[in-house]
Amino acid sequence: MSTFIMLIGIPASGKSTWVKTYLEAAENPDDWVVVSSDNYIEKKALIDGKTYTEVFTKYAPDAERACAATVEFAVENELNIIWDQTNLRKNVRKKRLKMIPESYSKYFLYQKAPPFDELRERLDSRPGKEIPFDVLVKMIETAEPPTLDEGFHGMLQ
Repeated sequence: MSTFIMLIGIPASGKSTWVKTYLEAAENPDDWVVVSSDNYIEKKALIDGKTYTEVFTKYAPDAERACAATVEFAVENELNIIWDQTNLRKNVRKKRLKMIPESYSKYFLYQKAPPFDELRERLDSRPGKEIPFDVLVKMIETAEPPTLDEGFHGMLQ
């Protein structure tokens, strides 16, 4: 049985750091596919010789299509999937969960927002990837914490 893990949390909450740590400890890391619009946009920025912030608007739609294609590939090949995006809204999670067959075990990991001073420090440590602080505050205020009744089999900690 393949495994699906959806990461949920605002930018700079530790989702991608969790993925890196998880895969470093995984017995077979090549059996995992990471779905990440950020990874796509960062690669495009590197190719263009620009920053993430400079190319975000240009490549965001393509990044979403690339995420969907990555999920399709992973499902066709019965690979484990980690979806590393904010996934803050229930309707977004529902749409993405529909892409995952019933044969998968489905888990979520909810990364709560760190204290504001730590969040600001994390954001400052990512040059070229600026997210306005007021946008982050709005994300925190409107986030819908996940629940098992959305179709998940369990929660990771």
